[in-house]
Amino acid sequence: MPVRIALSGFLVLVATMGIGRFAFTPQVPLMIAEGELTLTSAGLVAALNYLGYLVGAWDAMRTHRGVEARLYLGIIGAVALTFLSALADNAWLHGALRFVIGCMSGWSMVLTAAWVNERLAHYARPGLSAAVFAGPGRGSR
Repeated sequence: MPVRIALSGFLVLVATMGIGRFAFTPQVPLMIAEGELTLTSAGLVAALNYLGYLVGAWDAMRTHRGVEARLYLGIIGAVALTFLSALADNAWLHGALRFVIGCMSGWSMVLTAAWVNERLAHYARPGLSAAVFAGPGRGSR
């Protein structure tokens, strides 16, 4: 069971961090080439994404109710909104989407880590928690 818990956390972070964050980065040069973004607006969109991470992580660490709903919304929302961002055609819309995706990724990261660490401690296998963060690390290569 502890390995399944660690693998679950691994897969959640692969999806939310890998898709929610790293799917945007390789598209930026194409959006700049097409005139959809400038280098400055791309930087601002990225900054809004990081601000969303901060807001989402801060909210997740302070929440006591609706934890499960935030986790599910974070997982599904980050992936769904990333795919929907293909329809965005200006920097303002991209910025708004990236902020919300950042919030959802922040929820997912903090809540998944908390859940996995709690469950692995229950099984006296806290060392497996490192596997959870190997997902985003491996996905960024």
